[in-house]
Amino acid sequence: MNITSLTGVGAISIKAIGTVNYGIIGGGVNIATANAGYSGDTRVLAGTLTLTNATGVNMTSWLGTSTSDIVMGDSSGIQSTRFVLAPSTLGATFTRGFTTQAGNGGIAVVGITANNGGTFSGNLTLNKSIYLVGPNSIASPTTFSGLVSKGSGAVDAVSVVTSGDRNGYIQLTNAGNAYDGGTVVGAGLLVASAGSLGSGNALVETGALRLASTTSL
Repeated sequence: MNITSLTGVGAISIKAIGTVNYGIIGGGVNIATANAGYSGDTRVLAGTLTLTNATGVNMTSWLGTSTSDIVMGDSSGIQSTRFVLAPSTLGATFTRGFTTQAGNGGIAVVGITANNGGTFSGNLTLNKSIYLVGPNSIASPTTFSGLVSKGSGAVDAVSVVTSGDRNGYIQLTNAGNAYDGGTVVGAGLLVASAGSLGSGNALVETGALRLASTTSL
């Protein structure tokens, strides 16, 4: 489904259930333009929400004027969700944060899947682990500069897991990151600044982890 215009003040909930894996969660909605007339919240209850057609711009307005977190998952936590940018050039940004819903079964994926990197500067509040994806280009990483922390209602450890449609390149840069379940490099390259890996162990399954000179595990 392609959407070119959103208006109103109510929340929009995306639900498109399909096959689940890291890279593709089948069924979804594509939003191809800014929607300044929409001021409601956004929830991805199941499936994939993709923002496209940006030319090195701030893509936050593709979802209107709200500053609230994008909620990933329904209240049960069973469904898998995916939020991705697909910019046409380098330099796209997205400033709103994300909150993952607690629960077993579903995964939450956030990142960039085009061959052009960009920056997510909003905070990530984790009530379950999150999967981060990025483009397959050493020159254009997906950077997460906001605070990554555990949600107030979480009881289990939460992790950051890197993966990607194309074995992506991802950067974590916030020195205050406070998630507690460790970090897994599932594919691609993760570059971590000092203090950005939270607590817990770092595991490299496939790919590589590169630390800044002052970073310790």
